[in-house]
Amino acid sequence: MRDVIVKPEYWTDPRLLECSLGAQRLYLGLYGLEHRGRVTFTLKSLKAVVFAGSSKITEADIDEFVGELSSRGLVDLLSNIIVLVDEHAKYVAKRQDLDEMRAAGNG
Repeated sequence: MRDVIVKPEYWTDPRLLECSLGAQRLYLGLYGLEHRGRVTFTLKSLKAVVFAGSSKITEADIDEFVGELSSRGLVDLLSNIIVLVDEHAKYVAKRQDLDEMRAAGNG
């Protein structure tokens, strides 16, 4: 995982406030895992990374959390890929593109 700065708007987004605490934690954890706004996942890998393998959280719980985020328009699901769809994710993806261009000597 990489370091992530969370904008203050994250904590007051009405769509996120309607989610369970587990879904909120998953959403925050996705930012540490994403690349260009996308996270390739299995329920087992999300449990291991975002929830530190907690025995209190099951893969069924994580599937439910992903469903909560999807139903509120915070993520889209494409097979085993979660796509973050909010403005912060778009900013992070654009930033990653710029950083990669600079590293390649094109920017």
